[in-house]
This record gives sequence, structure tokens and C-alpha cells, in this order.
Amino acid sequence: MSRGLGDVYKRQGPLHIAIDITNKCNAKCLHCFNRSGNGLLRNEISDREMLEIFKEIAVIKPFSTCFCGGEPMMKYDLVLRATEVLKNGGVPNIAMVTNGWFLTKDRVISLRNAGLTHIQLSLDGKDAKTHERMRGINGIYEKVLDALNFIDDAGISSAVAFSPTPVSYTHLTLPTK
Repeated sequence: MSRGLGDVYKRQGPLHIAIDITNKCNAKCLHCFNRSGNGLLRNEISDREMLEIFKEIAVIKPFSTCFCGGEPMMKYDLVLRATEVLKNGGVPNIAMVTNGWFLTKDRVISLRNAGLTHIQLSLDGKDAKTHERMRGINGIYEKVLDALNFIDDAGISSAVAFSPTPVSYTHLTLPTK
């Protein structure tokens, strides 16, 4: 159960913590600012060390924590364990940013059961050609659409991020009144 905004204003610790749990990524996104997926950072801390960090985060109880990367689902077992640590530590909002490639129905349900409350996916165009050009991986457009359905069916909150480019900006249609 999420806390209300009144609880946010009473906080003495951080409001939000976003942590890159890996630099590894299966995609080769044209716009990746940390150059994930290209193998530049090979020496990452161990999963055990990362879990210790999450135990420390749970103690300070931020309002929300987000698993980022790279592609967090490349460390799925770590995401599951870290989610449980945060949930058991009283962190009310636990999110993940993912490209959707590794999300299956069973994994989404397991993540929900562990305590994950929000998943953000990227969709960089209204068709496979545009999105896959941006992400550098064939078949990822359909994977994202499937993942959005899995997330919705599991009752997890979701968001879609869109990176506008000269090719894709016309794909974004905002509602009109």
C-alpha cells in the first residue's frame, strides 16, 4: 500500500533512489547515455554486494526506489531478491525501467509478488521498424507490447517512455479536447 503525499513531506531521508544494478544490456539503443550494451564496463560489483546496498537503502526507507541499468532484467534473480529486501524493509514504491525483452507473464507475476509496484518500458515509435531501429534489436517491438499486457494483467502500474527523434516525433499523438 502506497503512502500519501503527506508522508512524502514528513520524510527526512531521500524521496527517490534510482540505482543502475548493471551496465549490461541486450539492446544497442542509439540514444543510450551510459553506453550500455557495448561492453565498456565489465567489472561490476557482485550480486551479494548489491544486495548489501539494497539492505542499506531499506534502512533509510526512501519513498521510492527504481532498478535501472543497463537492462535490469539481465539480473532478474537480483531484482527479485532486492525487491523483497526493499519491500520487507518498508519501501512503499519499487519500480523498474526495462526494455521489456526479458519480461514474461510468469516473471511479471513473480516481480509483483515480490513487491514491485511499477514498471516503465520504452516504445520509441508506433511501429516495429521505428522502435527496433532505435533499440537495435529485432523483435523487441512485439516483446514490449506483450510485456505491457502482462504488466496490466498482473495489476502493476506501468508507464511508457518515448524518445522523440526526427523520424519518430510524428508518431506521438497527444489527446485533444
